[in-house]
Amino acid sequence: MGLHEDGVELALQFARLGISVVGIDASSAKVNTIRGDPTVTTALLRKRFAASTDFSLVRDVDLTVLCIPAGQSDGEIDLALLGTGARLAPQIQRGSLIVIEAISQEHPICGELRSVLEHGSRLEEGRDFKLSFLGPSNGSSNPSARAAEIGLSYQLNGFASAAVVNSEPEFTSGNHNGRELPVSAPVGPRRRMDKDLAERLVNVALLCDVVVIVCTLLYGFWLRFHSGFPLFGTPAKVDLGNYTGYMVYGALSLIIVLGYYGVYDSRTLLRVRRINARMVKAGAVWFVVFLSVSLVFQFRPPISRIFVLIASATTMCGLIAWRTCFHMYLRRSSVIRRLQQRVLFIGWSDEARRLASTFAKDRSSAYIIAGCLPSPGTPRAQFP
Repeated sequence: MGLHEDGVELALQFARLGISVVGIDASSAKVNTIRGDPTVTTALLRKRFAASTDFSLVRDVDLTVLCIPAGQSDGEIDLALLGTGARLAPQIQRGSLIVIEAISQEHPICGELRSVLEHGSRLEEGRDFKLSFLGPSNGSSNPSARAAEIGLSYQLNGFASAAVVNSEPEFTSGNHNGRELPVSAPVGPRRRMDKDLAERLVNVALLCDVVVIVCTLLYGFWLRFHSGFPLFGTPAKVDLGNYTGYMVYGALSLIIVLGYYGVYDSRTLLRVRRINARMVKAGAVWFVVFLSVSLVFQFRPPISRIFVLIASATTMCGLIAWRTCFHMYLRRSSVIRRLQQRVLFIGWSDEARRLASTFAKDRSSAYIIAGCLPSPGTPRAQFP
């Protein structure tokens, strides 16, 4: 938004990266001038860039950037921002990111602009949409650097970037309620990790872990005292009621140890090997804690060491077996796409190339590449 020289340069930089861009300005004369500018002819013809006075086009975009002319005074910037914000507000959609260039978050106008946007959109900033301010100290006249900074802001605020350097996507003209809007074939996943789903799955895993732990402890008790197998030692006549306290203590302490080792971290749901390794380590620690605390405090009846050993083995086997089934469910394409964490590359190197190759080969990887943005001064040939 804002088709002065800096705004057009930034728009063309994103268009070169394969992103479909709409430039919006309130001045129809400026829009007509842009359409006739030979520097944007290629982007216009390939439908990577469109210039318009129609603010309602904001409803069809993922990212909105307000470009502030560097030569304006503070008063002019304030008026330009508030006026643009008033026209932008009714078009803001839930989940949008709005980046404001050349204004720091400490500037007094930020509070007024936030109020204008919230009032006009009837949405709450921070919950329904996000404002990001790129202050003057962060600004750069280099369009590549500005695009990289905006892309990084897009990623850090929980959004995905669709920028891939050197990409050549197909472009089609889509009709959006009578408006012509260039649409690019997706060159990167335009989605973000479904954190609500991840948290629900973690809660399900925790609940099922508790059930499995209780069941396997009961199974271990049965094996030791009532199965009739010739185990070491002579099992005493013990009723389940005598071991109820041990069962409760064992289940609670194991859940605490599993939580301490990060088994219930939503960010590691898809990292099967890491989860299993943490569970085994937690099981070993729990065995020592369970046995030592029970012996130190000399509860009555005294706990059977063989029971602790059997219970530890059955519990770990039960947890790993149930978790294996759980991870098979998580690998379903409809689930894994909503749980993968996105990676945005700023710049490119041999290490980045190897990492990208690793992610691409593993279909059940916890990470997926959202895009790649150039660092300033990096030769174009170095990018994929």
